[in-house]
Amino acid sequence: MSRFQAAQITIGKKDADHVSISIIGCLNAWMNASIQISADTWTGTCRAEFAKGELRQFASEIENLYKELSGVALLRPIEPYLELKLTGDGIGHVLVEGKAQDRLSVGTSLLFQFEVDQTELPAIISGLRSAESGI
Repeated sequence: MSRFQAAQITIGKKDADHVSISIIGCLNAWMNASIQISADTWTGTCRAEFAKGELRQFASEIENLYKELSGVALLRPIEPYLELKLTGDGIGHVLVEGKAQDRLSVGTSLLFQFEVDQTELPAIISGLRSAESGI
């Protein structure tokens, strides 16, 4: 029996543009998640799966971005239900670009982008690492 603790990671602000990743289950080395996206007038949800280590790797890349304020952090999972790219401009602004899709082979996908401030990155890093440690 595996120990599992639910986790939620929010990139952006809940009352504004954001992506929320809610880890809802775990099977072997895979985490099942529910994704909520709000960007401009668009909102929606889809499911996603992340292999063990993918969120931790993304957290490490965001940590480097936070230290340098410039560069790129990528989430490119094996199962690309959600892909994210965070790009720092060197002065504290971080562009979040993403793609979400509910089915991998066919169907609709959502491309989105919004900005966050570098001061939000430590909470994102912490949430990603907590999600990985909960499996």
